[in-house]
Amino acid sequence: MGGAAIETVRPGVQFTPEAASAFRRAEAQVRAEFGRDIDVNSTYRNWDVQLSMFNAWNRYVMSGFKAAFYPGHSKALHPDDPLAFHTKGTALDSDDWVNARIVAILAENGFIRNRLYVPNERHHFEYLRDRDQNYGKTASGGNSVEDDMFTDEDRARAQQLERDVAWLKTRVGGKDGEPTISSSLSGVARVVQWIKDRIGGSTKTAPTVADELRGSRGTAKG
Repeated sequence: MGGAAIETVRPGVQFTPEAASAFRRAEAQVRAEFGRDIDVNSTYRNWDVQLSMFNAWNRYVMSGFKAAFYPGHSKALHPDDPLAFHTKGTALDSDDWVNARIVAILAENGFIRNRLYVPNERHHFEYLRDRDQNYGKTASGGNSVEDDMFTDEDRARAQQLERDVAWLKTRVGGKDGEPTISSSLSGVARVVQWIKDRIGGSTKTAPTVADELRGSRGTAKG
């Protein structure tokens, strides 16, 4: 039986495509502000991993919470439980829950911390599309391909294009006594009009271009 499509953001960080895109946006902002990645303890878990964690937690509970039986993680639900969001690819466990600014960045991008107010789950986040204020945007805030899909050469070309566009805008308006593009085009238009006039004869006495060509052929024959 097929499950949800799962996308890898980086090693150990996996979500559904929508949640992955949201996480990339959040992480790009955290990198810009803090110079590091978002802390990640756990994201997507397949059915078998979730079941193993569920059993380990139950053994710990049955032992009376003895340290020797501590599984190294908090409570894990059965993989078939509707609230087992890790198996759905929309959950994130992170120690950055202690950083209010990072919690706010994650929330802005749809990752809501402990939305069910489960005790001892303060590190748990769940992605909710209807809470994603930046849905459809990229890691850079745009609406196109992710920034990290562009090479340095692509960015250099884009910067050169920006400079070229700026130059064109300046030339349209004119700068430092140089003729504008508009005036240059006007000059070209005057030359074209002169050629048109000469083809038909611009005055009664001036020969047309056609007359001059006929005269040249006659001279060549003589």
